[in-house]
Amino acid sequence: RISGVEIQFAGDDVFTGSMPAAVKGRDLRRDPRLAVHSQSEDADESDPESWPGDVKFAGRAALVTDPAELSAFWAAYGGAEPPGGADASDLFRIEVTEVVHVHIELPHMVIESWHEGRGYRRRART
Repeated sequence: RISGVEIQFAGDDVFTGSMPAAVKGRDLRRDPRLAVHSQSEDADESDPESWPGDVKFAGRAALVTDPAELSAFWAAYGGAEPPGGADASDLFRIEVTEVVHVHIELPHMVIESWHEGRGYRRRART
């Protein structure tokens, strides 16, 4: 399934949310694997290296249930809880297992990646 998501970075953690009864949240509770892809603007054909590239990360979504962790998360965003209170939305911490950045360094397309258990790798393709 493809779903639109909002991502929040807080310290070393990455979070996303869902309405409690939403299909996205039910899917993540059933199977926590997910991938997030960030689309970028098209490259300037006259300056391909100015393209910031595309980024993808993948991992597992863990439902946050600890009241102290929920309070700390909402406090980091101005203390404002979601409408209806903290229980009106599901909060998932994303345990990142893979990050990939594709960009241009002429004359190559460069693929930089990090995978849990394998570490960092850089490849250049023509």
